Amino acid sequence: MRSVDAEAELMARLSTFGASAEGPSYSDVERTWQTLRAFADEPVDDLDARDSSADTWLAQHGPYGGGTFVLDMTREFRFVDEEGRYSHSAVLSCGLYFAPFLALKGLEAADLSSAGLSLDDFFRQALELPGFKRVRDHQPAPNGLRVFYTDV
Repeated sequence: MRSVDAEAELMARLSTFGASAEGPSYSDVERTWQTLRAFADEPVDDLDARDSSADTWLAQHGPYGGGTFVLDMTREFRFVDEEGRYSHSAVLSCGLYFAPFLALKGLEAADLSSAGLSLDDFFRQALELPGFKRVRDHQPAPNGLRVFYTDV
């Protein structure tokens, strides 16, 4: 897979796994994390395989404008030029948006990078971050699911 195809590939996988971007239910939350974990093993052909920071993940959660709470997993791509020097970065972000509810009230933003972790350890630890854990414990339906790819 090429990095520019990552958004379409992830959307296709989410659909195949049954996750819905339109009117998602709580089961779509779990399907999304399972899909992202499987997708993390997909190699990206236009990255320098020798660069351990060329393909990393970031899990984050926190309040977002208007009181919305977001759980987000972002795949970060780092590109180099022909001489092997840093060129630019891009991200593929997958966010689940929730209306505020009591269990999330006052919860601070948090994040976790995959740097130095195996993918299994990263995903296990990400799902234990306070926001991810509270959503799993209380199982609310998200208001939306958004996937996007952009250069940064």
